[in-house]
Amino acid sequence: MFTKIGTISVGVSDQDKALDFYVNKLGFEKVDDQPMSATERWLEVAIPGTQTHIMLGLRARAAATKRA
Repeated sequence: MFTKIGTISVGVSDQDKALDFYVNKLGFEKVDDQPMSATERWLEVAIPGTQTHIMLGLRARAAATKRA
C-alpha cells in the first residue's frame, strides 16, 4: 500500500521560467538544483513542509534543441 508520493516529474520547455513560476507565483520552494549535463539539470520544487517534490525536467524536444 502506498503511503506517500515522493517525487513526480513535470516536463517543461524552460527550466528557469518554470522555476520562477513555481517559486515566485505559486509559493513553492526550491529543494534541489544539480547539473546533469552541460544543458540539463535536476531541478526539484515542493510546497513548503510537504514530502512530495516536483522534478521540473526538460521535455525531450526542449532538451534536443538546447543541445543543438
